[in-house]
Amino acid sequence: MPIPLPPTAAYRSQPLSQPGRASSYQALSTRILADPTSVREQHQSPLFGLLPGELRTIIFAYALSACPDLSNPYSKHSYYYRPGFEHASHIPGLTLLCTCRLIYLEARLLAVSQNPHVFWMYRSPPKRHVFDVGTYFAKMTPEQRLVVERMHVFAQTLWLSTLKEWKWRADWAAGLRIPHLTITIRKSDWGIGSWHAAEQPLTLDLSSWKEWVENVPDLREFVVELETNEARLVQLEEILRTLRRTPFYHRDNGRLVWDKEDDGEGVVWIATAALGLPEDARILGRRTYHAMEEASLDVTHPMNLKLHVRKVRFIMES
Repeated sequence: MPIPLPPTAAYRSQPLSQPGRASSYQALSTRILADPTSVREQHQSPLFGLLPGELRTIIFAYALSACPDLSNPYSKHSYYYRPGFEHASHIPGLTLLCTCRLIYLEARLLAVSQNPHVFWMYRSPPKRHVFDVGTYFAKMTPEQRLVVERMHVFAQTLWLSTLKEWKWRADWAAGLRIPHLTITIRKSDWGIGSWHAAEQPLTLDLSSWKEWVENVPDLREFVVELETNEARLVQLEEILRTLRRTPFYHRDNGRLVWDKEDDGEGVVWIATAALGLPEDARILGRRTYHAMEEASLDVTHPMNLKLHVRKVRFIMES
């Protein structure tokens, strides 16, 4: 599951119920990192005195993993609802970092390193429209930027086609390493108006964003995830064939090529009829969830639209 903000930088970017707490947390973490040797080793504690560090890391990693917030569901009749994104995500164990200085010292980077950093360039969940990638990563410390592992971008083809023009293209990755990148194009993200006219073909212009991918720092795995309905599945398969023949020449690591062993048949999921042709933007663009309204929409827009998801995975050429 995704994390909405860099966790240990969240105090700088999210309001707290007690405004003074943000600066006190920052000041304390700064002091701890400035002199780690001042933190007591706590050998008298079973957690630190008996349990091996490897097992502590497993426990801390579990506590700092993002998971669905069941109290905050997404509407099934929205652009952003899909498998793996049925609820908002949160990290309930994030307060663990505030309980003990030694725990903070050992676990401070786990939430950043093990959870994917998700960016919605359009039609995002409530409070999740992270468009300025550079600003997002700038909220992290240099130490945090070095441990980022996974980045997931939900992108329109229109956004991808103008990627060369975005001002953050040149400097957004300063101090980062992102070994794993996924770009998802949902059924409603293809082109302009392609969801309104069944006869309009699907197109994916690689020339406009291929160079950007090739400059993602330390990239070692790249996944393209494409989604459409049954009526355009043949068009999607043709795009996939073109993708598989396209190598990506990474600036540092060499060539990324299609992983033939990992290319399966894809998955199918059943979505709301509101995503049909034409899409009901009035319904899909809603930003709130109401149980009574959801029950009504289940009747007027039943979950009966079959959507196909195909993936192409690129890995470093051996």
